[in-house]
Amino acid sequence: MRAIKHDYVTVDEYFRLSDEAEHKLEYLDGEIIAMSGVSPSHGTITANFMRILGNHLVPRLCLIFSGEVRVKLNNRAYVYPDVTVVYGEPQYYRHNCDTVQILENPTIVIEVLSPSTEQVDRGRKSMYYRRVPSLQEYMLVSQDEPHIEHYVRQTDGTWTFSEVFGLEGELYLSSIEYPLIVRDVYLKVQFPAPEE
Repeated sequence: MRAIKHDYVTVDEYFRLSDEAEHKLEYLDGEIIAMSGVSPSHGTITANFMRILGNHLVPRLCLIFSGEVRVKLNNRAYVYPDVTVVYGEPQYYRHNCDTVQILENPTIVIEVLSPSTEQVDRGRKSMYYRRVPSLQEYMLVSQDEPHIEHYVRQTDGTWTFSEVFGLEGELYLSSIEYPLIVRDVYLKVQFPAPEE
């Protein structure tokens, strides 16, 4: 992921550029960010989430989307989370300069971290995600080691944080009633060799 234009870009300009772009473009506060390809580990983790959560969600009134679906966080932020779950009926937004529907009501968002995305994923995007009224859970997932950070919205609107290290860990996704086993998330992932 990299910024491709340093001058301020309006939302209308972003959607026009996005329609013409060969790659996915995110928009954060007037800055356009090009989404580049992912590593094998990143792709495997995302596919594992799609499989395990997708299977769990089959009998429920939920949808799961891959990183190809754009999500509106607010009027200044349009992004492509790696995995998005919607509980109930999806709500879409369509900008007047774009023909593609944009999801507005994510329930769970999962971002798989990489060196090029981590700073933005932990910064503005994280802050904006936690302000989306429908969002109940938000996860940041390392691709270099078995480590998942989990944010859960409480009934008073505050967020609690927990994290799990190691393949034997487990997190409970309360919004979809699912015990997430870390080993399943990292199935067939090749971790980099530890530095000496």
